[in-house]
Amino acid sequence: MMGVTPEQAAVELTRAGAQVIGANCGIRIEAYIPVCAALASATDRPIWIKPNAGLPELVDGKVVYRMTPERFAGYAPALIAAGARFIGGCCGTTPEFLVALRRQLSGRLQ
Repeated sequence: MMGVTPEQAAVELTRAGAQVIGANCGIRIEAYIPVCAALASATDRPIWIKPNAGLPELVDGKVVYRMTPERFAGYAPALIAAGARFIGGCCGTTPEFLVALRRQLSGRLQ
């Protein structure tokens, strides 16, 4: 989005001393899978991904996110396979999204 590739960001953040490197907001959760893999390929630091609940829509003057917690959580295994070690939620997520993530990842957490 800002003209820097995930790999470039990971290299520079690692060089600057970041302990964890990640990305949040701005794109759909499924679009974070290749971003996560790119970050992980360029650093030895843990990867943190915090997507929003889909893209916002303006409906009757209110911002609406249409993704369900279960659908959101369904992408967690692919994010972990791509290198994510921390997964959270940004815009549009609620505690129910985090509960769904926990359910999805139960038994996979170390």
